[in-house]
Amino acid sequence: MQTPFGNSFHANNNENDGGGYENIEELRTIASKKLVESGERDRLMKLLKQRLSESGWRDELILDCKRIVRDRGVDNITVDQLVAQVQPGARKNVPDAVKQELFHQIRDFLTKVLMPESYLND
Repeated sequence: MQTPFGNSFHANNNENDGGGYENIEELRTIASKKLVESGERDRLMKLLKQRLSESGWRDELILDCKRIVRDRGVDNITVDQLVAQVQPGARKNVPDAVKQELFHQIRDFLTKVLMPESYLND
């Protein structure tokens, strides 16, 4: 099975080698827990906010929101409607460099904490 880490990874399909995971959901749950418990998730969120601000993405998003509210009228749009309208474009406009930096940091962290030594030494 190919993982987001780019390494070959085999789920522990009843092979009790002590290093596999039963399924991808178990892997996601454990990865999320490790990110939170270690403080890495908070660090990455701060980094993401910083990079989005530095790139001008945040300022563009604010301008888009103001434009939409101005066009529709403040009394004619809810926060949920505004989010639904800006979210697709906002996600699409995250700079590739920001996505790549965060992806690499997440991959490196999870590789260290989730991959059994036997997979890393092969």
